Amino acid sequence: MSDDTYEIVRFFANRPGERKTMTTGLPLAEAKEHCQDPESDSKTCTHIFPEGAPENTGPWFDGFEKE
Repeated sequence: MSDDTYEIVRFFANRPGERKTMTTGLPLAEAKEHCQDPESDSKTCTHIFPEGAPENTGPWFDGFEKE
């Protein structure tokens, strides 16, 4: 069993190089589950997030990286 943890990172299509860490300390299975959720992509998201509605930030998606 691995002790590796992962962070969820939001990437913005209209702002190359800009990214925002959304969550840290997740096991791999939870990170993958988050990224498969429709709420993790501006194209399918129905919630408004702290940085504003998807139309205010441009297209974005959540990915994960090993910490």
